[in-house]
Amino acid sequence: MRYFIKTILLIFGFILYSFFGFSQNDKNDEDTIYVYTEQMPEYPGGIIGLKRHIAENLIYPKDAREQNIQGTVFLRFEVTKTGEIGKVEIQKGAHSILDSEAIRVIKSLPKFKPGMKDGKPVNIWYSMPITFQLNSSQNEITIKPKYPEGDAALLQYVYSHFIIPDNLHDPDIYGVIKVKCELNKSGNVTNAEIIKSVHPLLDKEAKRVVKTLPKFVPGTINGKPVKSYIIIPVTVIEPIFNSKDNKPEFLNYNKSVSEYIKENINYPKEALYAGIKGIVYVKFELTKNGMIDNISDINHSNINHSNLLLSKEAVRIIKSLPDLKPEKINHKPANVWYTVPVIFNNEKIKIELAEYYGADSLLYKLINEKVTKQLKEKPDSGSLSVIFEVKKNGKIGETKIVESCNSYVDSVILGIISSLPDFKPGKVNGKVADTWYYLSFTDKIFIYVRNMPEFPGGVMALKRYIAVHVDYPREAVGKGIQGIVFLRFEVTKTGDIGKVEIQKGVHPLLDNAAIKVIKSLPKFKPGEQNGKKVNVWYSLPVTFKLN
Repeated sequence: MRYFIKTILLIFGFILYSFFGFSQNDKNDEDTIYVYTEQMPEYPGGIIGLKRHIAENLIYPKDAREQNIQGTVFLRFEVTKTGEIGKVEIQKGAHSILDSEAIRVIKSLPKFKPGMKDGKPVNIWYSMPITFQLNSSQNEITIKPKYPEGDAALLQYVYSHFIIPDNLHDPDIYGVIKVKCELNKSGNVTNAEIIKSVHPLLDKEAKRVVKTLPKFVPGTINGKPVKSYIIIPVTVIEPIFNSKDNKPEFLNYNKSVSEYIKENINYPKEALYAGIKGIVYVKFELTKNGMIDNISDINHSNINHSNLLLSKEAVRIIKSLPDLKPEKINHKPANVWYTVPVIFNNEKIKIELAEYYGADSLLYKLINEKVTKQLKEKPDSGSLSVIFEVKKNGKIGETKIVESCNSYVDSVILGIISSLPDFKPGKVNGKVADTWYYLSFTDKIFIYVRNMPEFPGGVMALKRYIAVHVDYPREAVGKGIQGIVFLRFEVTKTGDIGKVEIQKGVHPLLDNAAIKVIKSLPKFKPGEQNGKKVNVWYSLPVTFKLN
């Protein structure tokens, strides 16, 4: 934060000492005060916070002002192993009046995060200068206003309340709008002026949003609230439009997308021989450069079962599509959404499923009883589902986890299934054959429900939140690592973020950063199925791109 100092200009600089291995060797005990350690003390809010505390609390002594005394006081102070201020020593003074005030303000500092040496908190010397400088022509200290919860919260408020007008359909309209806001003595926004425009309609919306901002901590002159000004940036992300006819076309492939899918789909054998069939609707973005992005399965309409086997193959086939022809909006290349059905239905093969000697309910009861006995408690399995092979002799063959709970519960379930009694075998086209059997336990996490989860402010607000809060790892930037992390996360029945899974990663640095920003998301409006709130998977790509 910038401090405008007129009569009294307080300039603060910080001196970094780099002594190597220096300590008080004659005091090899708890009273040692180190000059340097591998982890130095940290002030709450960092160096800027330290400057702010001193600027707001330092008082230029009246006697010094009247006698025109000014100068720089060089001092050092001890940050103890508990983070408190210990000894304060003047290393080079300016005048006894200024030295005393410098010591006073240092002793008023709140606790630091203590310095560490070999993993233990220790006492550390912290050196800094405090400059007292008079400007005879002015007599004011001005401090700029601030948003109560910080700059990040300010931007988040703006982005979550900004609505792109429905009648604005131009793919070239995006960028940063800069709004100059006038704040009154109470900290309320009283006027807004566009100083950098993107489009009249977007400018108007930006002004509307900033005028609704909650109160700021007002700016002050010599401690008294005054009218002040701030500049707020409003970022408008490049829009994505729904396709006009929802029929993507290939550039150099002479068949339709549906024909390509039908010819190249790999119907998972486990799903096929478990009688799982249906339609998975896949939504994806085709960029104005012809790139496929933001792939997600948005609807799962199955005749018998729903599970991830079909979804994974549907997403794979969309990713494999040959080059598509970019679409135009208002005669300009644009980013567009398509929704494509991927059909799983092999009419040439008739499956009669294997049967447990009893009913499915008895099978579930048997497995749950065995799991509870082994775990000593009822399993909270969430999205756990499995599929296993039933051989034509009724024996259990290969077993696979489709949706995992955790490695331990998974292993218990697999062990129990492998020890199940013989089944009545299934049939393929009327003949006894090897088939597959699908089981899902407890609270299912749905892939699609009638009322999908909603982020506060919608999809654009979700993208803005991620754009503002994602932390591009410094190490990844230094190594030139970039790419798109494809992940999915659970929106629970309470609207909270549950499990987060990487579906296609780029690098551990970027994958971890993507998971971190997803876990920081605020509550969604939860999804609903048959009038009840349920857990739902939400798929999303997080892009890391270096300029």
